[in-house]
Amino acid sequence: MTDRHHLLVFGGTFAAVGDAGDISGVRAAGSPEGLFVRDARHLSRWQLTVDGAVPETLSPVADGDTARCVLVPRGGRDEPPAYTLFREQAVGDGSFIDAIRVTSNRPVPTTIRLALTADADFTDQFELRSDHRTYTKPGAKRRRQVLDHGVEFSYQRGEWRSVTTVTTEPAPDVVEETGTGARRLVWALDLEPHGTAELTLRVMARPHGDKRTLRVPRSPAALSAQLLSLEGEFVEGVAFPTGWPELAAACARGLADLATLQVPATGPDGEELRVPAADRMQCHGPRGGR
Repeated sequence: MTDRHHLLVFGGTFAAVGDAGDISGVRAAGSPEGLFVRDARHLSRWQLTVDGAVPETLSPVADGDTARCVLVPRGGRDEPPAYTLFREQAVGDGSFIDAIRVTSNRPVPTTIRLALTADADFTDQFELRSDHRTYTKPGAKRRRQVLDHGVEFSYQRGEWRSVTTVTTEPAPDVVEETGTGARRLVWALDLEPHGTAELTLRVMARPHGDKRTLRVPRSPAALSAQLLSLEGEFVEGVAFPTGWPELAAACARGLADLATLQVPATGPDGEELRVPAADRMQCHGPRGGR
């Protein structure tokens, strides 16, 4: 299966993930994968493994406001997979959520080792789209700090400082070094016969100069509710064309996209506003993937 990019957008935040919901960290031609806030990449790697192997994509990410996919372990066709993973992702204002549900397909107790490898390079997205040149950044300092419920990545150069914080529920059993700067969060999940275990991983990106107090919503469903509320407020009072359902649907989709792309701004009298920032979409194409 050819891995495509799927785009999730909320204001000035967007994530480009592959068919399995991963961010590979591989710099290739075209649009780079990652979680971007204010044009800087706050997640450059986000890869799931189970028992040391990358699961196979049974049902790839579907386009929409959230990314959903179904994964199974790689193996033969002589017997059903030992487990099935259901993955759902969404982005919010400076945030990213990855909800993973693991269901055992075995009639006996099972223990699996689930791991998520994460990294943040804080690279400018336009630098990533260049002709593979590298840029010296003298004085740049990168830190990785293990937290009680996750890990924090930070980048500082002079007065410029950006941070990406990954927290998980439940907390990982261990956070491992990888030798590359990335960190591997590991869980040993004990599954009852045909039982289920759930993990929620939340990412908060704090670009330089952003002093707002933001919280990561609890789940992709909570973020979807926020998006629907924003879209409803944005299209309130708008009269859609009648007699041409296709045009009305296109207008509704366009307004919904503009509602999603709203970013904070200061008005002429100092008031706080939210205005569409449609130019950000030109970097990766229309919402839904490419």
